[in-house]
Amino acid sequence: MINEVKRLCVVVGVLMFTSVPAVAIAQDVITVNPYQDEYVIMVGSGVDWLTGRLFYIPINPDGTFGSVSEVADLGYRSGAGIADFDNDGYLDFVAGAREDSSAVANFYLFKNGGNGNFVKQLIASIPGSNKVGTFAVADFDKDGFKDFVAPIYGSGIYLFVNNGDNTFTWSLLPLSVNPLEAKEGDFNEDGNMDFVITQYFERKVYLYKNDGTGKFEVQLLFDIGDVYPGNLGDARTGDITVGRFNEDGHLDIIVDDCDLSATGGAYLYVGDGTGGFDYLSQVYSRPQIGAYIYGVDSFDLDKDGYMDLIL
Repeated sequence: MINEVKRLCVVVGVLMFTSVPAVAIAQDVITVNPYQDEYVIMVGSGVDWLTGRLFYIPINPDGTFGSVSEVADLGYRSGAGIADFDNDGYLDFVAGAREDSSAVANFYLFKNGGNGNFVKQLIASIPGSNKVGTFAVADFDKDGFKDFVAPIYGSGIYLFVNNGDNTFTWSLLPLSVNPLEAKEGDFNEDGNMDFVITQYFERKVYLYKNDGTGKFEVQLLFDIGDVYPGNLGDARTGDITVGRFNEDGHLDIIVDDCDLSATGGAYLYVGDGTGGFDYLSQVYSRPQIGAYIYGVDSFDLDKDGYMDLIL
């Protein structure tokens, strides 16, 4: 069971405005067994609520899963994202977590050496921070290097711009009330990568539309309270995932309501390709009273051409 302090983030990948510059520190080398196929990265609690361990699980060609490898213990309340951040042909990942003993969120780049070695490098420390959510990863400013957006609950939404030399410059974006999870996508199909954010207590999902230079216009997409089947006071927006779920060629959104009652679940909103979304259906319901999902992602796990969900 996943509760308020034992959270799980799921990130799927394929192996192969005051700005503050990041400062690198001594590097730690973490050796793991490399996998040549797709894999799933998970960030979540281990034996107690102060941990935020980073794992990955390989996906075999037949859709089954291999054994779990632990990469690092990041600390309390963690988030992650994956991309080839240094353009060397190997996918790396970035991860962040609040320190166990203070309100500071540390963010790390895990560089993939291509041989199963990941080099851990500190890229930023942000004070006054709480829970770090799942990242949105894309080349937002179109300079050829992947950037990422990290929501920090109770602190704000932070854009990390890749400087191209394994360092990042971060800035605080507007509308910073209780952000929880982020996911990237070109939602209005203009060739620029946007992202969406869930706002926890407000029950809302916002679209950050990219103008092509890494600047964003904020637009309210929907309030899950409008379709929530239970007590509206219990509704929350939790994790979010993006994919083409109804096969019309446009990106859609599935968002989990993060409710402790048995009446909630996740909801599918279908996109029209212009940045607009309409509610379609409830995708799944709560597995049991007192439990909710903290971690939703989508991927064609069995390679049949249709997007699947992993929770």
